Amino acid sequence: MRPKKENKNQELFKERAQIDKSTLEIKISSIEGRYKTGDKNFDLRKIMTNGFIDKDYGICKPIVRITYKRDYYKIHNVRLTVDRYIEYIKLNSWGKGVYKTHDPDIIVEIKAEDFVPIEYLFKKFHFNRIRFSKYSKAINSFLE
Repeated sequence: MRPKKENKNQELFKERAQIDKSTLEIKISSIEGRYKTGDKNFDLRKIMTNGFIDKDYGICKPIVRITYKRDYYKIHNVRLTVDRYIEYIKLNSWGKGVYKTHDPDIIVEIKAEDFVPIEYLFKKFHFNRIRFSKYSKAINSFLE
């Protein structure tokens, strides 16, 4: 029985470490364009329990936690991000994970400055272009 207890403690430690390394990502759409900012100085445990107040939506509580490993690459004037080991965790009203699913896909995002011709990107990177949202995929995975 002792190994099970150690494994449970290891999982708890891993979950706490992930919470401590979390970043609050804020996505903004404005006249100037779309951009996002990050805040590492926030209390995730408090937000998971109490939610946070948004000026437009009121009290917001997380319903899903998404974790993944991201690698960064730069080739000439093009930046690539590669996301893998994507995990979607459904949260209950207390912020505890109640269901987990793994995404087998690897997501590659290509980023380039405005002066890089789109034809160049299509020629160099033979990927199918799709719109992808980890959040939408998480919510849909819990509905299935």
